[in-house]
Amino acid sequence: MKISCCWLFAISKYGYPPSLPNAHRALEEMEALGFKNVELEGVGEENLRAVCDARQELKKRCEDLGLAIVNFCPVLPDLVHPEKTQRVQALDLFKLGVETASYFRCETIQTVSATPPLTFVGAAPYKDAVTYGQRYQVKVDPAFRWDDLWGWLTDSMGACADEADIHQWVRIMDELGIPHGPVEEPAYAVVVAGRDPDGLPFEFCRP
Repeated sequence: MKISCCWLFAISKYGYPPSLPNAHRALEEMEALGFKNVELEGVGEENLRAVCDARQELKKRCEDLGLAIVNFCPVLPDLVHPEKTQRVQALDLFKLGVETASYFRCETIQTVSATPPLTFVGAAPYKDAVTYGQRYQVKVDPAFRWDDLWGWLTDSMGACADEADIHQWVRIMDELGIPHGPVEEPAYAVVVAGRDPDGLPFEFCRP
């Protein structure tokens, strides 16, 4: 069994999302609390790209502290956006999150189902920090249909799972020391090719 410190620790202390300097502070504090396994997040496009750009420094900090990043969570609410173009853009960002998780050698990658397209009256969740015990009021658009939201959600989560699957094989090959090429996306599939211990070529692919 592995017990990890989730990124909610950093969010609760430093806001949503924590800046990169505060992310480093949070990792130091997690280690001081006795944790050996931790989670990281990339919240929205700007923060996700910042975490990806700083992945070498973050990984080194964790290694110096004796921490393992076991889970990475790209927080991308647009995965369930009513507009398909927004969902496609969010999936492209999720791919960046998967690559970042692979670099961290995470065991899992996580995303969020996000809040339905509601109008909050007054306070709204996840604007700056997590406020425990807060009550929220919402207005529901008369045109809202749960079946539509469920379709967006299941389509996006299925696409995310497919994207993570190919990178899982990459991680396994890395752990086994099996040489392989990069993940590529020709017209017909997403592919990663390599050679087995006998030198025979193989490839993993998904449509």
